[in-house]
Amino acid sequence: MKKSLQVTNRNRFNFDRFFPISLSNNDCRYLDNCFSENAAPNFGQIADKTCDNGFQRFDRVYKCVENGIGWQSGVACSNEDFRSQYGGCCEFTPKVQAKDNWGWCNGTCGAAGSPGGIGCYDAGWQVGDVDECKNPAGTYTPFASFAGSVIIAP
Repeated sequence: MKKSLQVTNRNRFNFDRFFPISLSNNDCRYLDNCFSENAAPNFGQIADKTCDNGFQRFDRVYKCVENGIGWQSGVACSNEDFRSQYGGCCEFTPKVQAKDNWGWCNGTCGAAGSPGGIGCYDAGWQVGDVDECKNPAGTYTPFASFAGSVIIAP
């Protein structure tokens, strides 16, 4: 049984920002489905060529060292137990970037006149152009941030 994503007015802004799709049932009828090449409704749904229904997984091990990366001392640590026991904690906000084989990645980058418009695009293959997905100037958001934090004790 597939779970459906419910978009409410409260979370609609962030949903639209990172997943700009139509929510019409007709538009979603082929989502999450790969088809044989002769039956695929569009180029992006050809099984084992342009479509894979499998999930992507990545793991990250976080390490907390006092005064190290992510360290929050005293009241800056949002976990009261860690604050009183260790004098602080480490807080991390995971970010995820998905980049397709055409050079587009998720997030918000540039302006209307940049290579990807406000989308994030790797135009590094063109002489003198920029890979916005690498965020060279530090001014773009070529990723989606986790809405919370990973909080660990030292």
